[in-house]
Amino acid sequence: MEIEGTIQTQDLSPNILYAAYIIIKISDHSFGLDSIPCETSITNATCSVTNTAYLCAVDEQKQQLKSLFFMNRTQMMEKLVVKGEAQRPSKRGDGWMEIELGEFFVGEKNEGVKMSLMEVKGHQLKGGLIIEGIEVRPKCE
Repeated sequence: MEIEGTIQTQDLSPNILYAAYIIIKISDHSFGLDSIPCETSITNATCSVTNTAYLCAVDEQKQQLKSLFFMNRTQMMEKLVVKGEAQRPSKRGDGWMEIELGEFFVGEKNEGVKMSLMEVKGHQLKGGLIIEGIEVRPKCE
């Protein structure tokens, strides 16, 4: 699974720290999404930052039940991928969830910024991920 987006910094206000978020929903009948963590990255002309993200429902009860049955497998798979800071979905007011892909600073010159979420190491079938898009907005500290 590879989800990528690119934005030119000329479309953004200069001298501001921005964050990119992937906006998602996970259906009740999803499968294969939380079997191995995903890698997120933000890349521009000067640097590239990679982190780890988990595609899981925000529903605590469901997650506790899954953890009970699949904890050893989950811990084993996490060791294969974990990079940087681990991100989990957070619920939004509009019913969607978001995962931060990373942040970047927009300076004075125009450059492209590439944002991505990838899971290419698991090779298992996945279903039930609904993607609205990638949202870029100023980072609130």
